[in-house]
Amino acid sequence: MSNPRQLVRDALDQAITVLVVMHVHPDGDTTGSALALGHVLRERGKTVTVVCTDPVDERYHYLTANEAIVTWDGLREGSFDAVVTVDCGDIRRTGNEERVKTVGRQLINIDHHASNPGFADINWIDHAANATGVLIYQLLQEWQHPLSDFTAQALYTSLSTDTGSFMYPSTTSESLAIASILAREINQLGRLNLALWAHRTWAETALAGWALTHVQASPSRRVVWVSLPYQIIDSLGTTDADADAIIDWIRPIKTAEVAVVLRQLEPDGPIKVSWRSSRFDVSQWAQQFGGGGHVYSSAAIVHSALPEAEDAVLKHIAEIVW
Repeated sequence: MSNPRQLVRDALDQAITVLVVMHVHPDGDTTGSALALGHVLRERGKTVTVVCTDPVDERYHYLTANEAIVTWDGLREGSFDAVVTVDCGDIRRTGNEERVKTVGRQLINIDHHASNPGFADINWIDHAANATGVLIYQLLQEWQHPLSDFTAQALYTSLSTDTGSFMYPSTTSESLAIASILAREINQLGRLNLALWAHRTWAETALAGWALTHVQASPSRRVVWVSLPYQIIDSLGTTDADADAIIDWIRPIKTAEVAVVLRQLEPDGPIKVSWRSSRFDVSQWAQQFGGGGHVYSSAAIVHSALPEAEDAVLKHIAEIVW
């Protein structure tokens, strides 16, 4: 069987024009991985465009300040030699399934999600990698391409955010070894860590205050959860990033082995469910609702009212731990 990393390397070596695709509601992994790959490909003489459906959170301004990211509506017409999806566990996560399939001559899928079905011409999916940024780092090693300060910052962002600042159970010694190598090339590592982890907005803090007074627990307190109605989120002026961060406020509860946040996305609209665990494979629960992700961190969209979604989600969990 061909080595997928080698196939990706060969395809990108041959390409002249490359489109790098981030996933919707971009996090640190897709942002860091895409911008690192795009930056390196430009240094290797390629013409690169990075596309994302949604705006990147200001938390990552140190990466995006001088990097152009276009929307699908703003993407120029024409065909690319290669289209690379980065950290997209499903083709729907690209935000434009049809154009992803048709805008390029070859589709490349670089990812680490266990639920990724392999939707491209070349699929490089490594479930063991802590972040997609690890795969981009390995690609740079294949090329023997030097690390710049920017590339190191981008890949460190990917790795740090997808390991929860190296606190998630999946964190490995390889993760720390790569982080150490990246850190040597970053001019202001302390400032970067502050940007990543000391960034709470007033709106997030206000929403957390509401959430912490409404958090619930199973009898054993091994399962904790909170449901966020749209009207609460809207009244506090929170962004998607603010609301997504609430899971990190309840996950550290000492007794909690499973943490769940249910967030209503719009009035009478669908519910985004986020699972985190220190012990259980939550991707299996997410898949029950058409979602997916990592073993210890997954999400799904549930099309029902908030109380019904909460009942359905907790029913699956209660069969294993309660």
